[in-house]
Amino acid sequence: MVPCTAPLLGSGQWKLIRDLLPEAFARDGEVYTLATATPEQMKNLLVWKLTEEISEFRDTPVVEEMADVHEVLLTIQAVWGFEPIILEAIRTLLPTQTEVQSALFPPTLDALLKFARAPSHDHLAAVQVHVNALARSYGLDPLAIEQARLNKVAVKGSFSRGYVMQLPPL
Repeated sequence: MVPCTAPLLGSGQWKLIRDLLPEAFARDGEVYTLATATPEQMKNLLVWKLTEEISEFRDTPVVEEMADVHEVLLTIQAVWGFEPIILEAIRTLLPTQTEVQSALFPPTLDALLKFARAPSHDHLAAVQVHVNALARSYGLDPLAIEQARLNKVAVKGSFSRGYVMQLPPL
């Protein structure tokens, strides 16, 4: 895997993929252009990936899609070096599920945009609160989400290595 020198954002030509997929592509004989994102590219790609996964969940609100959202959130937490205990403390201070669903608290994508503009424990915790409220609004079981996330990580890996795949032209 080579470092990615091409611009990744704005071109719509690169996609962040799970860590074990390059091996699966090679086994299946599929040919793709693969690279490794730089740490700064990785941060930008994760924000885009989270937006993509939330959108996919909204289109198909099932446990497996929410598991993808949670995996990206965990990778963001690790890549930025955010402390889980600080995030949990902040989440306990944020509005309840009812308040999250009201017009007084910004929607999930607004919270994500705030995080993208100014990454911080506070903004990531707000995104997590919104994502959890979204999952609850569809009656999804948090344990089922975590089990689906762990199953996907075992089979496909996480997003932590920063592997990107060049998409074919449209």
